[in-house]
Amino acid sequence: NATKAAAIEALALGFERGSIQIVNDPVLIGELQAYEMTRLPSGAIRYSAPEGMHDDTVMAAAIGYHAAGRPDPSSLIAIW
Repeated sequence: NATKAAAIEALALGFERGSIQIVNDPVLIGELQAYEMTRLPSGAIRYSAPEGMHDDTVMAAAIGYHAAGRPDPSSLIAIW
């Protein structure tokens, strides 16, 4: 869970900084828009798609961004 959280948080930061460019794919965009964070009673945070939805493309984007080495915020990463 810690690795997943780190990858998702890095991806979110990349979007906030404008260092990620994605393809205009309705599946990816829909999954990104639906993706959510839930604070558990223990205080831990869980990142996931809402029940009944998928997060495969979100996770692929997060892994790809992580594999790119979390580049300098001024560089642009394209996720196709």
